[in-house]
Amino acid sequence: MIGGGDWASDRLIPDLVRSFTSGTPPMIRNPSFTRPWQHVLDALNGYIVLAEHLSVTPNAHSGAWNFGPEASYSPVSVETIVKKSLAHWEMGEVSYHVQPDQEKLEAHTLNLDSSKAENILNWKPVWDVHRAIEETLDWYYQRSQGIGAEELCLNQIVAFFNEKALLND
Repeated sequence: MIGGGDWASDRLIPDLVRSFTSGTPPMIRNPSFTRPWQHVLDALNGYIVLAEHLSVTPNAHSGAWNFGPEASYSPVSVETIVKKSLAHWEMGEVSYHVQPDQEKLEAHTLNLDSSKAENILNWKPVWDVHRAIEETLDWYYQRSQGIGAEELCLNQIVAFFNEKALLND
């Protein structure tokens, strides 16, 4: 899950942003690892759609649900995210360092199967992985330029739901 406002440690994009704003090269543990990168607004939208269905037919829609990238999603590596981030922040020739952490046991590949949500709830992500990355990086970049977090969040929420409305027309 990615999106602006996440400042937790050991999270790829927040760690990259901290490196960029401090002028230090980022340290990456596992550049070839892939994750089901998705913007937090897509997952939250999934929960809203599920809540709407639960309010009408609770027994038919109870149980476990996954809200992740579409089935046609191609995994994106950590290294790809790092390179997109460097380019987005116009970091030029800044490189990153690979420093594996043997104490952190991480799976090489993570995936989510959202076919249940797609088929039963007619839910699908609004933003693909590349758009999710772009929106997330835009949030952090604009925040670094002094724009308030509340304004940035509200602007992204409005943009997201406007695009969702266009997809549903």
